[in-house]
Amino acid sequence: MFGQMMIEPIVQVDPRADLQTALGALTKIAENVEIVRWIELPASVLLFLLVPGDPDSGAVYVLDRKKAGPPLNRIE
Repeated sequence: MFGQMMIEPIVQVDPRADLQTALGALTKIAENVEIVRWIELPASVLLFLLVPGDPDSGAVYVLDRKKAGPPLNRIE
């Protein structure tokens, strides 16, 4: 159904940080993006980003709430 997926660590955020702090770190490094949707799960948050005005753009990120290490990862 889908091809191979890759996960790339993006930014280190303190695992105890609240969701708004983690999202702020992501929007700083992603530059000029809009979080259009997020899905909160017990162990993670899926984030869907777009560049404003560019409907063909898009990226999916996952915030890992449980894992020690880079909690923000991009899914390709």
